[in-house]
Amino acid sequence: MRSLFDNPALLLVGMVLPLLVAVVGLFVIYWLVRLGVRHGAADADRLQRGGGLTPHAQSGPAGPAGPAAG
Repeated sequence: MRSLFDNPALLLVGMVLPLLVAVVGLFVIYWLVRLGVRHGAADADRLQRGGGLTPHAQSGPAGPAGPAAG
């Protein structure tokens, strides 16, 4: 049976590629969490100042809420 260490290309793919996938995955998770925290903080600031939620937070299954919604 061939060893992973017999072929440098297999070594590169077997060790570097999983690390690259892990780093990219962590980067994506970091940005998703950062985006959620920023939008949550912005909504909290608006609510404390008496404003409404951001448009994406106002809409629900029936659409945006407000006087025009009837």
